[in-house]
Amino acid sequence: MGVLGALGTINRNTSLAGKVATFVFLLGIGGAGEVMLVYRDRGPWYAENGVDLAILGWMVGASLAVAVLIGALLARVHPRRRLRLGASAGVGLALCLVMTGIRWFFPAPTVAGANAAFEVGDVGAAESELVAAEARGADPLETAALRARIRAKYEARAAQSPKRQTDDERMLASLGEFSLKTDTNTVLERRWENPDNQALAQARVLRRAQAQLDAAWLERDAFALRRIAAQTQGLDPAFTRACELRGMFAEAESCLQRENLPCVAEGLKLITAKQAEGAEGEADPPALPLELAALFDDFETAASTLPSADAETDS
Repeated sequence: MGVLGALGTINRNTSLAGKVATFVFLLGIGGAGEVMLVYRDRGPWYAENGVDLAILGWMVGASLAVAVLIGALLARVHPRRRLRLGASAGVGLALCLVMTGIRWFFPAPTVAGANAAFEVGDVGAAESELVAAEARGADPLETAALRARIRAKYEARAAQSPKRQTDDERMLASLGEFSLKTDTNTVLERRWENPDNQALAQARVLRRAQAQLDAAWLERDAFALRRIAAQTQGLDPAFTRACELRGMFAEAESCLQRENLPCVAEGLKLITAKQAEGAEGEADPPALPLELAALFDDFETAASTLPSADAETDS
């Protein structure tokens, strides 16, 4: 007769024996769970690669055997039957305890097993088994050698893995992908962790803007010059002012080529006002290039030689 059948027989013969046996069995299940947790708490290797479920099963079997044994002692049955039940339960209990002890100590973590895991590339499993083997008193020389190999492997992986970019680095890398206005907003409005990186970004945007300014100035493109000044507003007052002045000069030069005296006069007035504004509003305004100063003189000379608007009106 099986153990469960024996427990059923005890329960039918006496309610007291059945209740006690059931209580002992349930208590034993709780104890089996605790034993399994103790086994797992020995280290990560035992939790990941051990036989905790087997230990739980054998401990539940031991609890059942104890319940049958206690029930047999309390049951009102024939002495021979009580003896058979007790003997069967005792054998079952001994078997469960022996198997629990075997599973508790075998399989066991070893340095050889950790080496094998390391060789197949499972560094995490190798480190876990090595820690467990050290706790069991493995050879210090062997463990030290393997630990050095594991550390070297981790360092090699760290060196090969791409470095994670910071927010500053990502913003620096994005400069030049969009318009000057977007780059200017990135420099002025985004949050920079390092002020030096923000200064570097500002310098890069100014270099890009300067290249566009030089190209627009060669073409005397007044519209492009004004656009560059607007897109870089707030980035560098001296640069913005230089863009605006060049735009005014280009516009005035275009008026001069068309012999539009009022337009030239208005342009000269705006240029003079902008120069005065820079002298007052900037601590160190940038000097105009010599070619701009010469061009300014040409405008004045040309304007003085053209017939004035008043003369035309009088005639």
